[in-house]
Amino acid sequence: MSLALQNRISWKEKRETRLHYDAEADAYDELYSDEQKKKYDSTFSHLVFSREEQILDCGCGTGILLEKVADSVQVAVGVDLSRRMLEKAKLRLDQISNIALICADINSFRFRKARSDTSSCLLSYWDTRIGVIPSATPGES
Repeated sequence: MSLALQNRISWKEKRETRLHYDAEADAYDELYSDEQKKKYDSTFSHLVFSREEQILDCGCGTGILLEKVADSVQVAVGVDLSRRMLEKAKLRLDQISNIALICADINSFRFRKARSDTSSCLLSYWDTRIGVIPSATPGES
């Protein structure tokens, strides 16, 4: 199979996933927030953030993790493919000034001259690395 065809298939799958999460956004927190909070508590319980840190949450969804860490860090950035999930995140995080939300594909989005102290990608559909990556620099390989 050619690379061009693989990329088209990949984008088709991503589009289907985006549409799925767009459709599920209104009910997502009601259905999954308890489960997500338990995952975050388990994964991040051993980490202590400082006010100087910047974190990147790939596949941030409705912003549950961003809300949890916002008071502990300098900047928190959430990236998600679903515009509707980000709309829900914006409602949740509206009063928090140190959070930025970006609608993008985490596999192809590039940060220019940006750095995060901690990056998370918990059970993101497009990334099999589950957990936290301390001292990651987005956009570098």
